[in-house]
Parts: sequence; structure tokens; C-alpha cells
Amino acid sequence: MQAIGVRELKARLSRYLRMAREGEVVLVTDRGTVIAELRPHAAPETVPAELRGLWELGQQGGVRLGSLHRGGAGRLSGRVRRRPTRRLPDGTAERLLDADRAERSVSTGADDAGSRPPEPPSGATG
Repeated sequence: MQAIGVRELKARLSRYLRMAREGEVVLVTDRGTVIAELRPHAAPETVPAELRGLWELGQQGGVRLGSLHRGGAGRLSGRVRRRPTRRLPDGTAERLLDADRAERSVSTGADDAGSRPPEPPSGATG
């Protein structure tokens, strides 16, 4: 989202219209106060039924929608862009668990072996 003044908008209108067409929301300010928004237009009939409620929230300003993949003739294609997964080095989870267990044993003042009561000798009766 980018905020620009009225003078800047007048000077570079084509640029900001292009940005809005590409999915960017441009806030127009007058003396530091937002007076308008330029945003891409999406007709409700081009929005898939399962996304219509979210689209309406976006139109009301309740949520900011990401950029859309467009199919032919400006229609939504329904494809979802997946974020790349981040792979952690092997053994990361094990090291984190070991560190957590070590902190817990220090805070309780006992290690795993010393935290259980000793077992009575076999064959002893009480």
C-alpha cells in the first residue's frame, strides 16, 4: 500500500492507475489526510463463490487481499500461489527438544534418573 499526495497523483496518474490494475492499493492524501483509495476493480461475478465473502470484506476495507492470478479475459483462474517451504537443517527439532528438557531438569533441580524414587530390592517384604 502506498500513500501519495493529490499533486503527485495528478502528475503521474497513468503510473498509479497501472499499479491499481496490478493489484496495489494506492491511498490518496490531501495535507496528510487520506481522502481516497485507488484499488483494482473486480466484478462480483468474476469472483469464485467460495471467495465471495472474503472479496466483499476486501471491498469494505476489512481485509487486504493479495494479488490475484488472472485467467483469460481478466477472470480469476482459481489457482492458489503456494509459499515456498523453509527446510531446517537435520537435527534441529532434536536439539531444541534436548535444550528444552535440559532447562526443565535444571528448573526442577533433578535429572531424569534422579527424579524417580528408588525401587525396593527384589524379594524384600515390608
